[in-house]
Amino acid sequence: MIIYSNDPETVWNAFRFGNLALEKGDEVNVYLIGKGVESQL
Repeated sequence: MIIYSNDPETVWNAFRFGNLALEKGDEVNVYLIGKGVESQL
């Protein structure tokens, strides 16, 4: 999954999508690219 937006709602929805994929047994890789894209884990 590539997250390029720095809009908080967009990033939140991308992580929700990634969590759903993990729950279904898929492998998820997250790449935060673009100016101002960040996340606290």
